[in-house]
Amino acid sequence: MKKHSSIQISLIFAIFSFLVTNNILGQGSDTLVNRLPGLEHMTIVIRQFDGKISKIYVSNSTGYYDEIKLDILKEKKQFDYLPILELIDKYNTEGWEIISSNMIHVGGPSDEFFYTYYFLKRQKTK
Repeated sequence: MKKHSSIQISLIFAIFSFLVTNNILGQGSDTLVNRLPGLEHMTIVIRQFDGKISKIYVSNSTGYYDEIKLDILKEKKQFDYLPILELIDKYNTEGWEIISSNMIHVGGPSDEFFYTYYFLKRQKTK
């Protein structure tokens, strides 16, 4: 299994940010181009291999960053999004709402990864 470097992950984040910033992803007043000063923004990136979630990356505009590693060998179910749904539910209770999401495929048949992106916003907390 091929491992992706932090440079590759950073490149994916940069491309995603460029697409959102230049109003290529999402439409309307919720894009970064039209961002209101009273909002915070967050990205959640899910890394999947063979239909199983292996890592979750979370970062927000206040400087928070976290990597959540899941043991895919213990996971028996493919495409089990329960950890993501629980995480999104947690953030919803904290006032975050999803603005957009997307998926990207990286690699070939023997080492393919999928990254699912969520972009969230909420009113700034004091």
